[in-house]
Amino acid sequence: MRDCFYIYGHAMVCWFGRSLMGACLRAMQWLVLGFACVSSPMVAQAGIYKWVDAQGKVHFSDSKPVREIRDIEDFSDKYDFGRDFDVKVVVQKGVLAVDVKNRIIIVVKKIRSILQKDFQVDLSDFNSLTLVLYKDRDSVTALFNQGRKTSGDRNIPAFYRSSDNTAHVWQNRNPERMLEVISHEVTHALMRHRYQRIPTWLSEGLAEYFEQMKLSGQAIKIPISAYQIKKVKQKFDSGSFIELEQLTMLPQTVFYAKQGQGEPMYGWSGALVFYLLASEQNRAVFRRLLIHLKDPSRSDTLAKDVFETHYPGGMAQLSADFYRWLDREKFAHYY
Repeated sequence: MRDCFYIYGHAMVCWFGRSLMGACLRAMQWLVLGFACVSSPMVAQAGIYKWVDAQGKVHFSDSKPVREIRDIEDFSDKYDFGRDFDVKVVVQKGVLAVDVKNRIIIVVKKIRSILQKDFQVDLSDFNSLTLVLYKDRDSVTALFNQGRKTSGDRNIPAFYRSSDNTAHVWQNRNPERMLEVISHEVTHALMRHRYQRIPTWLSEGLAEYFEQMKLSGQAIKIPISAYQIKKVKQKFDSGSFIELEQLTMLPQTVFYAKQGQGEPMYGWSGALVFYLLASEQNRAVFRRLLIHLKDPSRSDTLAKDVFETHYPGGMAQLSADFYRWLDREKFAHYY
């Protein structure tokens, strides 16, 4: 009897084990199928709609309802901000964590979205970008200097090449720092695509602005750079600060020469851009500045002309307001 019970019990255990394994496999199949559906291009390209049915019940769906309903709200553009923009990330050597890759793609698409929707920069024809990541910094520098008559800068973490629409970036071991560098270079790429000539302070200031961008759920948080503002305030407190009119008219070569000599030109430019985006009144002036960028012949005196005409009190008042603002608490911007 013991032997019979053992055999019977063993058979029951085997049957139960096979049944449990089969159930697990079926569950995994459904899970994989469900994941495939969620990840499919069809769903990724779907919209996001809020609507109210005849009984007054609120619904959310990924397709626009076809039957007669009321109060349709289309949230597609707000939440699916990159449907018309393809971002590819290529790793030359080594591997890149999936979550880091996804964050890179989100950050790049968000920058383009903010430039288009908040700053009214037309980027409708900029539909793709390839980011190439390199394991060592020397590879990026060598590629940057390729074909140049001089060795150039020996410390290049990233650059954008318009000839093939690629951004080449050093894959820093610190993912946060790598994201900052990518944000900086992508801003340059997007702005240079739209405008033939951009004042250097504006080009670098806007790139510095987006370099500080942090993901916060669906929102984007942009604080001011604590490092840069500290350097700027030190210069200001010592009395050796640059006049805004001079900053906005500096030629590119002089701007970078001063930066190389220890002047926080990136800091001054980033702080000015941050101030111009700190209130709706200032943002209106900033948008006006971008509108006038379409005329490349005026780039040298563009900022001064716009500030004199559109900032209340002109350039002198802007300078006074900006320097007072340096001593105030600076709140992060959200998009």
